[in-house]
Amino acid sequence: MLFQDEIYIEKWENYVRQSYRSRCLINAANGVLALSVPVEGGRSKKLIKDIRIVSGNSWIDQHLRSIMSAYGKAPFFEHYIGDIESFFQKRYTFLYDLSIESMTLCLKMMNLKIQWKETSTFIHDYNKGEKDFRNEFNAKNSEGYPDFFKPQEYFQLFGKQFAVNLSILDLIMCEGPQASSILRGSFIPGMNN
Repeated sequence: MLFQDEIYIEKWENYVRQSYRSRCLINAANGVLALSVPVEGGRSKKLIKDIRIVSGNSWIDQHLRSIMSAYGKAPFFEHYIGDIESFFQKRYTFLYDLSIESMTLCLKMMNLKIQWKETSTFIHDYNKGEKDFRNEFNAKNSEGYPDFFKPQEYFQLFGKQFAVNLSILDLIMCEGPQASSILRGSFIPGMNN
């Protein structure tokens, strides 16, 4: 995403259960913690844009408390917590809208100006020279990475070993303005990126 001229966000794919489309991992005092957005009808074949978030505030409150607890002592917590609280104060009906808003917020926090568009129909196969990253990072393969990505280790608040596959929020809270440089350095030059 960082090295592409044009990015398309797939709006017309079927929702994939047990993927990063509705969850992320954060590093907490007691280990890695999964934050999942509860969705309605996730078992049926629905387009990602049509997946509704379960109404109610309990998951929102729980996620915000978990983030505040996990990152309250992070070097850049005070700098970003206002934006994160504002994000959680908004109410989203659809998972897709929440995902777009969270991506936009993370790009803003990393000061990245990436141009992207939504697809207008489902793209089955990309044209020659175009890359399809939809399933490159898979929640079911928690230890593996695509061949073009090897995360640079950075300061993390918890654990003796570097925790992998965490949300970009971990990198942002721990490294602040350096987050985008560390992310760029995690891509292997000349590979499929």
